[in-house]
Amino acid sequence: MPERTCSVEGCDGAHRARGLCSTHYNQTYQPNRHKKITVPCGWCGKPCEKAADCSRGYGGRFCSLACRDAWRVATGNNPTFSQAASAKGRAAARETFRQRRANCRYQATLKLRRAARGSHGTHWVAGICLRCGQPFVSALGPDLGRYCSDICKHRASRSRRRAREHGVRHEPYSRQKIFERDHWRCHICKRMTLRTKVVPHPRAPVIDHLIPLAEGGPDTAANVATACFLCNSIK
Repeated sequence: MPERTCSVEGCDGAHRARGLCSTHYNQTYQPNRHKKITVPCGWCGKPCEKAADCSRGYGGRFCSLACRDAWRVATGNNPTFSQAASAKGRAAARETFRQRRANCRYQATLKLRRAARGSHGTHWVAGICLRCGQPFVSALGPDLGRYCSDICKHRASRSRRRAREHGVRHEPYSRQKIFERDHWRCHICKRMTLRTKVVPHPRAPVIDHLIPLAEGGPDTAANVATACFLCNSIK
């Protein structure tokens, strides 16, 4: 049986309903489904496109996460976290973090296996990870190919949360670019770090804030430098 196609002249799209493909069906019967409107950002005033039917929460008010965090700090809407959490609560939080990290690694493994097998109808995207700076190829998901894995995505989210907790400014930066800017040299002991090593190796490269977040230092590329894990831990 031949496959049905759209009844609109010149369109070869697959039939969806009422003789039309998905595109022409939405244009005819759901014209406002993907309608976009231009609204000013609630912090910087920059015009940005938002879905017309989106809620007026944070997603529909600001052009970026940086503007949202700046608005939170300026207006006192910054979420606070209890400093007197019990030992039991901290232990539960650590266990939850371990479970989330294990799940992220499991999901990354599944993605690699799926990529090795190949998948029909899956959209793939290639790019540079905003967190680690490494090139990657992955299935197009809700993050639109911004991070190479869920691990980098959660690390970037944790960096934004730490800056928000201390009420300081945060700007996204790539760890790889910071290491290359400093020529992989520790700014404390002036020795070269080992590029192939990872924490907890004492010579593994890590990011160190020149002015700590607790003292009001911003979480930006200008306030971070390369350090080896041993020097950073002693500091």
